[in-house]
Amino acid sequence: MSGVVDAGKSTAIWAMVVTMTGCLVENPAYQTGDSASGSADSTGSTSVGSMSAETSAASESDSQGGSDTGEPMAGEESSSTGSDPGVFANCAEIHLTDPSAPDGVYAIDLDGPDLDLDPFDVWCDMTSAGGGWTLVYAYGFTDFSQFSSSTNAVDVVPTWEITPDDSVPTSTTVPLSLEESAAMEFSLWHQLGTAFLVRTNISNSVACEEVSGSLVQRIDGDIECTIADAITSTCTDVVPTTVAAWAGGMSVFGEDHYFYWDASLGSHWPTHDPCGVNQTNHLQDVEEPRGAILIRP
Repeated sequence: MSGVVDAGKSTAIWAMVVTMTGCLVENPAYQTGDSASGSADSTGSTSVGSMSAETSAASESDSQGGSDTGEPMAGEESSSTGSDPGVFANCAEIHLTDPSAPDGVYAIDLDGPDLDLDPFDVWCDMTSAGGGWTLVYAYGFTDFSQFSSSTNAVDVVPTWEITPDDSVPTSTTVPLSLEESAAMEFSLWHQLGTAFLVRTNISNSVACEEVSGSLVQRIDGDIECTIADAITSTCTDVVPTTVAAWAGGMSVFGEDHYFYWDASLGSHWPTHDPCGVNQTNHLQDVEEPRGAILIRP
């Protein structure tokens, strides 16, 4: 073949190169864009970290897919699409990725982007007892002023299959604040972790780890707890040592009931005794008495 290129063909080839280059520049996949750190999306969820798309196909792939291993990278943005590995499995993962993330509502995906459970919003406690706690249960009381009366109970109860005939309502609604009386479906709790934090404004808050007992799987046995926040003037070093299912709901014990989530409106009462002796040693003059259970791996 001759090494001479026809002038007309050369002009045509150059025109094709220019045209193709123009198509590449106009492709939206190559355009730049920024996402703000710590912003709230249209669902009200808080996003974690920040990232801006680069004007190259490789950077676009990274912003959509995360690391080559499929694990979320620090600084990737949390979303509620379920297709982005930046959606974390629980609040502890968010806290690990961004220790400065504040308390608030975040989107999580318990079983990962490729399985059946869709992402959903949860409230995260990022400051108590090391942070990274997922709120699963928030409650008030039906008759706080008559605390030890049988008419007093928690005002809503999880679906942990301890439901007396005179029970308060059960809930499968994820609570999105400490002030909302609701409970995540109990069968999901163990997927969030095994450690639990009990927060309350009427007694001391405690953080507990499983030993032989489990709150999240309703196994009677020993637990190991520490005081997370002492607000009473007495028994500030007393913690529960066991967990067990009881007649009206789950309970953790010291010498006797320490926290008892009693659902019965006709018997028992919802003990929140910092001394763990099933007495009314909790704070009495609290305008909006509340409690909550949060889970962490």
